[in-house]
Amino acid sequence: MEIYRCAAAIPEQSCQLRRANVLITLLRCLVMPLIAAVLLRFTGWDRTTCLCIVMVLGCSVATVISIFGVRYDRSPEMASKSVLQSNLLLPVTMPLMMFIAERIL
Repeated sequence: MEIYRCAAAIPEQSCQLRRANVLITLLRCLVMPLIAAVLLRFTGWDRTTCLCIVMVLGCSVATVISIFGVRYDRSPEMASKSVLQSNLLLPVTMPLMMFIAERIL
C-alpha cells in the first residue's frame, strides 16, 4: 500500500528508500529463516524444535528496534516504520515461510 502512495506525489529518492525497506523486510522475514531451516536440517534435532526456531526467526522485529532507535537517536522514525512494515507483511510472510520450511525440514 505504501508503495502505491509513493508513485503519487513523493520524490523519487523517498520512493526508492521505501522500496528498499520493503525488500529488506521481506528478506528478513523470509530468507533468513529459510537459510536457518536449511542449516537446522543438518543438526539432527527434532523436526518440531527446528520448526519452532524457524518460526521465531520469521517473527516481527517487534518494538525493540524502535526503542533502540529512540535511545541511541538513530532514525526513530525509520525504526517505527520498519516495525509497522514488518507487522503488516507478517500475515503473508509467516505462512509462506512456514510452508517452505516444512518442505525443507
